[in-house]
Amino acid sequence: MYKPIIILFLFISLNSFGQHTLIKTIPVSKKAQLITDDLGNSYIYNELNIIKYNSIGDSIGLYSNNRLGSISSVDVTNPYKIMVFYTDYANIIFLDNFMSLMEEPLALDQLGFDQVTLACSSMENGLWLFDRLKQTVIKLNRDLSQSNKSINLSQLTGKQSVPTLMLEQNSNLLLQTGKNGVLQFDQFGTFEKKLSVFTESPIQVINKQVMYFENDTLFQYNPNFTKLAFITLPVINAKNARISKDRLIILSENRLHIYQYKAPKSEE
Repeated sequence: MYKPIIILFLFISLNSFGQHTLIKTIPVSKKAQLITDDLGNSYIYNELNIIKYNSIGDSIGLYSNNRLGSISSVDVTNPYKIMVFYTDYANIIFLDNFMSLMEEPLALDQLGFDQVTLACSSMENGLWLFDRLKQTVIKLNRDLSQSNKSINLSQLTGKQSVPTLMLEQNSNLLLQTGKNGVLQFDQFGTFEKKLSVFTESPIQVINKQVMYFENDTLFQYNPNFTKLAFITLPVINAKNARISKDRLIILSENRLHIYQYKAPKSEE
């Protein structure tokens, strides 16, 4: 009895985004990676540099550092305190919204964490770390003392995990593990459930919905469906795509494309 509703919903999802207005196209390096905040800003980064663009594609900030190794990840969950993680030397730095260094680099090895391969910010002004040898997620308080940690992930996945992304949203920690799906933990590091999102591309959370990019399409995860198409991109051979406020932001081989995006009206 639910099939007509499912088909109609899928049809609306596929066809509600036919018009995209291009705002600006920006040349970027082939090694560029993309992250976005919730304010319409885009951040393009490579091994040494991070460039911040506003919603109309103007460059409004730059950070560069060649003394800490290569940039592994950039967390802009809090756009006023951006976390940059350098795996090579286990360093973390924080930037303000003007892309200026807020404090001296944090050396994780001096805190006893020398096998960290992932890090992200906590909404409680602390940190989450993933220790690849111990296969555990570790939560640090704002004073950098350890508050909680998860069980060994091999107990959840049946083998050693090599997660590629970690982020906190809505008091939940999400750990992306590719073919093993996305593992969800609560704010204390207790495992809650596994989301059937099997992708290598970085996930994004919007309004408590997990979204991810594949084959020039953005998909929205829904536990009732295996894969639900959300947006067919206006750019072919894209490397990544994200939604930020009223912007659809697409990274291709050597271009950043910023489009006007209009979300469909939700029906109560």
